[in-house]
Amino acid sequence: MRAFIALPIPPEAKGELVGIQAGIGARNKRLKIKWVEEYNLHVTVDFLGDVGDEQCPQAVGAMDAVCPGFRPFNLGFERIVAFPDLNRPHTLAVKIKDFENTASEMHARLHSELIRRGFSLEDKNWAPHATLGRIKSLPGGAVSLDKINIKAVRWQAEEVLLVKSELTPSGPRYETIHKIILKGR
Repeated sequence: MRAFIALPIPPEAKGELVGIQAGIGARNKRLKIKWVEEYNLHVTVDFLGDVGDEQCPQAVGAMDAVCPGFRPFNLGFERIVAFPDLNRPHTLAVKIKDFENTASEMHARLHSELIRRGFSLEDKNWAPHATLGRIKSLPGGAVSLDKINIKAVRWQAEEVLLVKSELTPSGPRYETIHKIILKGR
């Protein structure tokens, strides 16, 4: 199974992301993009990739070892970004503001614990973001993000999820297989 560890985004913040998707689409009529459905929007803490049945308990163990030490923390929207960049975009996302650097600390500790438990993970610079969509075709080569406003939405991350992702012809289907409520110690 494909799996990832994520921070859920609350409904009111998801609504703002859907509005951003609509704004981008309206300003880029020729853009062909597979938008992330509202119910699938999240902040990925770590992408585990294809996980065998024997690795799932290790992922749960890593979460159980690291996450309970964290208290709820504040996140918010910062700006629209493109990967790898705006001139050659493959993915559009909203960068997440990590007010206390807690999401970054959680990622670093979880990433280390997952590697210690035998996971092969990409070791790239992690920046919290919510993926808006993946570009399929971009006639003209660049995306216009002019005049797309992002409201200063802010929320508390209160739980961490281990999510199974099943790829289907109509898009990914997510299922939470483990959840930790952040309480701190």
